[in-house]
Amino acid sequence: MNTDQPDDSIHVIDFLDEYINSCKQKSIPAIEFLTQELQESVDSGVIPKKLKLNGNKDQLRKTRLDDVHVHVLMRSLDSNCFLTLIDLSYNEIGDKGAVPLANFFKNDSRVKKIILKYNQIGAEGGAVIGRSLLMNEGIEEIDMTGNPIGNEGGMEFAAMLQAREPRFVNTILTRLLLSNCKLTANALIALSTVLSNTHKIRVLDISNNENNFSRLTQSLANDVMLHLCKMMAANRAINVLAFGKMGVSDFMVTEYLARAVLNNRKIARLDLRCNKITRDGGVALCQSLYKQMYLTHLNLSCCAIQDEGAEAVSVMLLHNKILTTLYLDHNRIARKGLRQLADVIARKNRTLSSLRLWGNLWDEYACIDFAPVIGGARGGGGTSGDVPEPTNGIQRRPPSNGFSSRLTEEQQNARLKPDQVDFCFYVVDKVLHVCENEDTGADPFVNSIIPEMLTVPGNQMVSIDVVQQPLRARMCGFASADKRLIDPPPILKLTGGDVGSTNLYILSVSLWSENLTKDVSVTEKYFSGASLKYIADNASSSSQSQFKVELTEGYGSCRVLWGGLAATCTRLKDLDGVVGSFFVFHDLSVRSSGVYRLKFELFVMNITGAKMTPIASTCSDIFTVYTPKSFPGILETTALSRWFAKQGVSGRLRQRGENAAD
Repeated sequence: MNTDQPDDSIHVIDFLDEYINSCKQKSIPAIEFLTQELQESVDSGVIPKKLKLNGNKDQLRKTRLDDVHVHVLMRSLDSNCFLTLIDLSYNEIGDKGAVPLANFFKNDSRVKKIILKYNQIGAEGGAVIGRSLLMNEGIEEIDMTGNPIGNEGGMEFAAMLQAREPRFVNTILTRLLLSNCKLTANALIALSTVLSNTHKIRVLDISNNENNFSRLTQSLANDVMLHLCKMMAANRAINVLAFGKMGVSDFMVTEYLARAVLNNRKIARLDLRCNKITRDGGVALCQSLYKQMYLTHLNLSCCAIQDEGAEAVSVMLLHNKILTTLYLDHNRIARKGLRQLADVIARKNRTLSSLRLWGNLWDEYACIDFAPVIGGARGGGGTSGDVPEPTNGIQRRPPSNGFSSRLTEEQQNARLKPDQVDFCFYVVDKVLHVCENEDTGADPFVNSIIPEMLTVPGNQMVSIDVVQQPLRARMCGFASADKRLIDPPPILKLTGGDVGSTNLYILSVSLWSENLTKDVSVTEKYFSGASLKYIADNASSSSQSQFKVELTEGYGSCRVLWGGLAATCTRLKDLDGVVGSFFVFHDLSVRSSGVYRLKFELFVMNITGAKMTPIASTCSDIFTVYTPKSFPGILETTALSRWFAKQGVSGRLRQRGENAAD
């Protein structure tokens, strides 16, 4: 609830009156619980920001919304909108109902999220909605899952993301969910081509379009995958990508997808569930993840990677220090693969925090190896931590009283906690068995959020993107006069938020190792003449003399990253002439050679004195800081830096042919 808009109470009253009158004119019953909630909000003065009319709820199960009722709702909201979210999922809205929805989208700028899952909107309605988003200035997410919009609708959504003139391109939309929409090859190729050049969409879901995809000839299906993988390699904005149940084969993985995953520097969550990926595809994909420093969530549920794929996963987990969530359930992995995974996770990998393996070919040897990973067995016929000798145990459900909600000491100290895995063990007659764990935490692939996109006061969604990546620098040493700038200077763009309050945003920068495991912005440095001083500690209650050690001047910490470590937001025009909010770090230097990444954190200034916490964050690509002898030279000033300099942003401009050894 939010009451920051003083006129919203009037909008609620007007909407309620117009809605009731329109229902009477159309001779349709008004939604009783909706009118009751609106009346209560008017009486209490608390204005609702969300309208949820889900047809699968008890109140609407027998009277789901149809085209006529949607027309009444949208006409009533047209001039009285007070909402930021509209959810009309699981109703009977068709192409005719899509027309009033589209007309509403053209004129409204307050609604941020539209959910239309599992209605009956077809190609004509999908095309109308796609075209309406060209003129919308507020919607950040639209969910069309389960609507058969087909080729025509998919093409219009692609056109919406890339029109002929920049002023007709939607630059607000960041989440596009088109799962199970019967997209054709033409629509998928069009979306891929557009997203190769458009860096706005952060979450893309095109899963479960296999019905049309599987009907294609093998060469055409490969062509579609080739375009999707080219988009992955070129796009620098998509953070969550889902194309599960798309008929992805081993050939597509080995020839296209593995290379695209290796080259992509933005995707953090990749969903490939329910595809035709078997041993060869699993091995190729894992090999691409050995040193991939960006992907944190990988979903391979319901594939068939088998023991060979599991072995490749085990080797990958030895090298990869970024992956935190891994789904391998229902993959035909048997004893050999499961035992290898158990060994690596228990002894060598420390980053994985969520694992799913239920539905594989468990035997008692695999159970015994995995039991210590999650702290032993639970309840039912034996001590919780006991691991019996193998006999001939089989998979089966535990007895009804077999589980205890209290965790044992072994489980509390285990490598993975019970809510981090989808399986658990129990003992019956000294035999260890495995069953599905019903206490598994929420699925991070369902309704995936964008990690660096968070909500700030006022229901504003904000995120930051690196639009100009650092590439190289020459180390400048620890002398204050020796300063060599990172080239080119990092530039970030703020998306979302209140345009009138951009002066309240501060972006800080820190220096991290290439795998983001350690902050290396500061290091210990010994200076000439340093010494240690021992001071008697009179506060000690001990009868013996106690001393505390202090470092005298000449010994202490020293900044490795120095210069302007914080930037304020500036309103500038980009190369396309579109005004945006940017942060420019034109004065950064690094004092030690190596391979690094920059981490940026966004804060909102406050005057209360309370500790500020970051509301958004992102990281740069990997860049190299060279020693003076190995430095290849400075780069020519980029077009974006020159364009910003013309608008008053300070920074050094280098001309072509300038001394590269500087």
